[in-house]
Amino acid sequence: MSHDHDPSPRRDADPAARARLLHERAFGRPAAAAAEAPGTFSLIGEDAAPAGGTAIIGKAPLAAAVALAAREDDAVVVVDERSPDSPETLSSEDVARIQDSQQPGVDDEGRRTFPGPPDGGRAARLAGLAGALYQAQLRGRGRPGLTVAVASDVPDDPALGPDEALLAALAAALAAGEDPAADPPVSAQAAALAARSAATFGPGPVIAARIDALLRTAGDPMASVSAASGAAMATSSPLGRRVRGLLALPGDGSRPDPKGLRERDRFLAATGYAFGTRWLTDLPDYRTRVPAWLEALAAMGAADDLPEPPLAAAWLERWSDEAARARRAESMLRSRKNRELWALVRESATGLAAAEPDAAGDEAARAALSAGALSARRALSGGSRGLVVAAPEARLPTARAALEDLGWECLSLDGVGALRVYGELS
Repeated sequence: MSHDHDPSPRRDADPAARARLLHERAFGRPAAAAAEAPGTFSLIGEDAAPAGGTAIIGKAPLAAAVALAAREDDAVVVVDERSPDSPETLSSEDVARIQDSQQPGVDDEGRRTFPGPPDGGRAARLAGLAGALYQAQLRGRGRPGLTVAVASDVPDDPALGPDEALLAALAAALAAGEDPAADPPVSAQAAALAARSAATFGPGPVIAARIDALLRTAGDPMASVSAASGAAMATSSPLGRRVRGLLALPGDGSRPDPKGLRERDRFLAATGYAFGTRWLTDLPDYRTRVPAWLEALAAMGAADDLPEPPLAAAWLERWSDEAARARRAESMLRSRKNRELWALVRESATGLAAAEPDAAGDEAARAALSAGALSARRALSGGSRGLVVAAPEARLPTARAALEDLGWECLSLDGVGALRVYGELS
């Protein structure tokens, strides 16, 4: 690549090209490798996935990319096109400090304690993953340091998983490659490390199933990912020529405080520790046993930082219902019973809206359905106010217009994004 010009990233270029150009501009040398991964959207099930359920994940036509080169030290330096003149540097000590701060503990009475949200962000998540892949010997030889440039067309909203896409791209560039069938164990391990890094190094919501879908079913439009079994299977998509999809985001860019998601995760971690199980769905009769346990803790004055038994019971019922719907949806996708599928997605949307009402979002969903949409479901309950909308091709313009009249921004979900890797980090 020539160096006699200013390699400024162009917004009309694809993310991988912009990331390469940004890398050269920021670090003064070409990237050795680049990778891009698409954004993802949830059809159904992600709400119950942290409890062990199945999530049905689709791949969006918008992508996020990284371009990278090796360093001769242990630092990871990340530059983002959103702030190209402000690279972030994280040493191995910085990564270790954040990681140590996120380890659970045990109080004087033997109760499990859990830390607050991590103080990292996108750069810390990428640095944490780079270090984890190095420690797991999934990267090549040499020092663990990297220079990383980031470019993305995925909206900066959890609805389409921008951070999951970047983590998958980095994992693919460093370890997994773009063909998961070439080495399924490596892809599965890389996905697990990426999901763990996401949870450890950043406070925003992350759906692990999205990373599994990207790294383990890279060439397929949609994936069914079971948290409890660890299975990630490609499946057909109900979206296509006859039924089209779009993502609707509130025009003011607002999103919910992820505090509720952190409370959920803390509750699930405490429950798993108390009952000796990783996944709530592996615990027999959990809908009655867990509230009884909470009531016993409350009677002893030992239920700090845990939900009240009625709230926990409502959560458990919600997750149980959603997990059952996701299993049914998986079967419907295999048998291509799309009419029944959309009725099930609407049922899921109603359940999410009842659990976490959002006046503007609920109004937008009703407007889309009244305009002929087949479904208008919360993109990420507790993490985004966006809606994933599906409509017959003939009704899509009307549904889009109804949403835009309410001030919502609509992005097409037509087409399927792909995982791509360019070059190789030596």
